[in-house]
Amino acid sequence: MNSIFSAGAAQVPITPPVGTSLAGYFHDRVAKRVRDDLFARALVMEHNGECIALVSCDLVWVPREQVQKVKTEVEGQIGIPASRVLIAATHTHTGPVLNAFNMPVNQQWLATLAERLTQAICTAFERRRPAEIRVGCGQETQLSFNRLMRLADGTQVFGTGGSTNEVGAGETQRQVVGPAGPIDPEVVVARIVDRDGITIAFVVNFALHVDVIGGATADLISADWPGEMAQALNDIYGDDTVTLFLNGPCGDINHVDYLGLSGAIQDLGREEKAQQLGRALAGIAMNVGEKAPAISVQPLTTVLEKLTIPYLSPDEVEAALDTLQGVLEREGAGAREYVNSMAKRDDLWGETATVPVQSLRIGDLAIVGVPCEYFVSWGLAIKQWSPAPFTMVAELANGWFGYVATWEAIQRGGYGALPLWSRQLAAEAGQRMADCAFVQLQRLWDSEGTGHKPM
Repeated sequence: MNSIFSAGAAQVPITPPVGTSLAGYFHDRVAKRVRDDLFARALVMEHNGECIALVSCDLVWVPREQVQKVKTEVEGQIGIPASRVLIAATHTHTGPVLNAFNMPVNQQWLATLAERLTQAICTAFERRRPAEIRVGCGQETQLSFNRLMRLADGTQVFGTGGSTNEVGAGETQRQVVGPAGPIDPEVVVARIVDRDGITIAFVVNFALHVDVIGGATADLISADWPGEMAQALNDIYGDDTVTLFLNGPCGDINHVDYLGLSGAIQDLGREEKAQQLGRALAGIAMNVGEKAPAISVQPLTTVLEKLTIPYLSPDEVEAALDTLQGVLEREGAGAREYVNSMAKRDDLWGETATVPVQSLRIGDLAIVGVPCEYFVSWGLAIKQWSPAPFTMVAELANGWFGYVATWEAIQRGGYGALPLWSRQLAAEAGQRMADCAFVQLQRLWDSEGTGHKPM
């Protein structure tokens, strides 16, 4: 087995100034302080002259224009082709606004973003040294929960009314039968170690929404629990260790135990909860990373395809405006303003989107990137059919096209599946992306005739 290759990692601060509006909600929240810095964290891996770059950004998503700028600059400066660079967001809801639908964007800060991400990749490239990659999996079942609930009337909604197992605010109470979907308890960890035993980087993949530390009244900038995880790993391995968090498909997953079934400590404040999540997952990363054997990095390759997927039709948008009226009355002015501004996006509705799906092979490790808030069942389907012994699925990779829900969720309603408010693309989007990833992974593995892994 040839497990030795070269790797380098770097992190560059991308923290916006105080006074910047915060992303992730439908109303304006302005940052009054910086609790902890935001970073772009990069890892460059090279074997036999072939390079791959991974970037994890403490942002709610990375705009497609910024992704393209970075890829173009990186290819020009250090020669890594655009198809071999994956740029993903952690999805923190206490980072800067990145679109101008109904809240102000700090354009001065945004103008520097591509340069900083490029700097992180180029610095990681310069720091390459002989290393090996160790990969393994852990399980965590008590910290993530499907946030959509199936009701007795066959529909589904976001969350519950608490211990009563009932849903409704100012409406007829409806009985909750149970979670509307699964979770993905798998924590996939890659630890990159140099010849002196120094940990260069961790790559951690787990499906859990990053909206813990702030909430609807947030007035602070923070990387949330992935930042806490990175800090906990730095406390053990040193400040030069770079932790990249690739968020798994979590469009319907968050940290709230609505039905009170997990047994884990839940009654924590927002900062304490973020610390709990970050430290617990850092513990899993250490446990897995310390025990995992080195894997071969042959081959080190990628495939990137751009799918043509329809946006919602004008008729679907018109129907959604009628359907959403009751929801928007409860959600308030910010949600109404957002939906109304989105409805006027004539550049989208009835048009087609160019949606990148990217798969990387690092020996026995597969990484799939999709540019959306993907429902967890799609991620599980990709993993089920992956021929790789280890598979990471990273959402919010190489851009953002809103939520992409399952067929069932779209039929039953509920947050994340509702057109216009949550969903931009046609209902076929989730299946199209999953099928594309399936074919890409088969192609990457079939080149060696390895076929599908045992079920």
